[in-house]
Amino acid sequence: MTDAASTPASASLSPRPGALAATEAATDVGAILRDDDAYTDSFIDFVTASPSSYHAAAEVARRLEGAGFTRVDETVSWEEGLARRGYVIRDGAIAAWVLPEALTPGAGLRIVGAHTDSPALKLKPAAALVRSGWQLINAEVYGGPLLASFLDRELGLAGRLTTRDGAVHLVRTGPIARVAQIAPHLDRSVNDTLHLERQTHLLPLWSLAEPDAEPDAVETHLCEIAGIDPAELAGHDVLTYPTQAPARFGRDGEFLASSRLDNLSSVHAGLVALEALAAAGTAPAAPAAQPARRPAVNTTGEALRNEEDEVARSVSRTTMAIISGMVVVMLVCVSYAVHSILGLANLPFFDPALPAASTLPTPIAQQQADQTSEPTKVPITITGARAVNESGGEGDHPENAGKTVDGDPATTWESQHYNSSKFGNLKSGTGIAVTLEQAAEVSGIDIQGTGSGGNVQIRATSPEDPTGGTVLAEGAFTSGTTSFTFTPTSTQSIVLWVNDLPTASDGQPKVSVSEITLK
Repeated sequence: MTDAASTPASASLSPRPGALAATEAATDVGAILRDDDAYTDSFIDFVTASPSSYHAAAEVARRLEGAGFTRVDETVSWEEGLARRGYVIRDGAIAAWVLPEALTPGAGLRIVGAHTDSPALKLKPAAALVRSGWQLINAEVYGGPLLASFLDRELGLAGRLTTRDGAVHLVRTGPIARVAQIAPHLDRSVNDTLHLERQTHLLPLWSLAEPDAEPDAVETHLCEIAGIDPAELAGHDVLTYPTQAPARFGRDGEFLASSRLDNLSSVHAGLVALEALAAAGTAPAAPAAQPARRPAVNTTGEALRNEEDEVARSVSRTTMAIISGMVVVMLVCVSYAVHSILGLANLPFFDPALPAASTLPTPIAQQQADQTSEPTKVPITITGARAVNESGGEGDHPENAGKTVDGDPATTWESQHYNSSKFGNLKSGTGIAVTLEQAAEVSGIDIQGTGSGGNVQIRATSPEDPTGGTVLAEGAFTSGTTSFTFTPTSTQSIVLWVNDLPTASDGQPKVSVSEITLK
């Protein structure tokens, strides 16, 4: 895998309902690769978990470990005890291999590769700029994109933060910025010639300027999200990414629209190929067997001369070349390579649920400790929902709030009717608080309902303080299913706080929710 970027595909809306469930239900890698829907669902989840090359590498590592791969420390000798299924990770790159139980003279290699990064706007140091009362993000173009593809779409920030102690933290935001186009009546020639200056026209807007705005305001915000003291930040590598979720479209849903298709489509294909190849083999408990060999020179310093010794040395050199070159570079360039690589059989498939990683995979020593006592992930178990107002009291139609989590899309909660999207200036908003059986890690939400537009905030807070806590994601409603992904957060309640009502199908400002699903 390399760190190269080329042209992105356009992003679209949310994945179709039930996509993740379909992927999770699949237990056979061969079946997934033969089933277009199952494979696409798996790919959608992978793209959603990979807003940057660092997240992509971490997600690949997570899934490889689930398939029985072991992280290898590239700073120590690999001469003895090399895992037959292993990987190394460095920055936003990962390389993995599968070795046979024995290597024979003339053994060949099957190598596939892809890059994990995509075109983006990359943050410069001290990224906050103030111009004409606006606070912009000072960014540069990364990769070879179509510049117009950055315009008028909600952008998030994702990448890595490095602290002074050398620790690396992955971070991602929800929709936080936008590169806005000028209104057409201010530039009548925009439809004839559109010329974008990289240093002036592609600076994302992210805030109103405050009197005491600091140049490192963006970095400070990212540190707060990652739980890092801004004074300890040593450096960062952060890029923008379109926050629209991948989505199927077309008459029969035969097309897929998403950002970062180049080159995560190839990354995912190679990952699935390695998962399947690992499942086809035997348990990787023992290190890779190596051909018997004698020293290159004997005790008297005389070079070995016979043909058998030469063959042994040749096999040894081949083995070390495989290892030093990381043997099999992790990822595939084209999806059809999966079939030629594997000769697929029916194989169990690892759960592809995709929370965004918060840190890079653990070091070797910690990883070994984790293998002996791996904590159990707390399941997301919803116990109820209630309608709330800004003070934590009863909100609109409290008797119907439970219908949003009853598993029946035919039942609905809706707000009261107001004469404007701002609640007729009677109040600041209305909300639904979803409570869990116990605190669990939440990284996304699907909201089924009607109406479009308006604005909803996803908050990690209590029902008693619906406008407090942390804003995990924010954006407009989409008719059908509205989806958000955000940094994994441990919480026992999630509040959907609507501060701007969408427009219903009858043209009235109101919000209607039939089902809420947490991920």
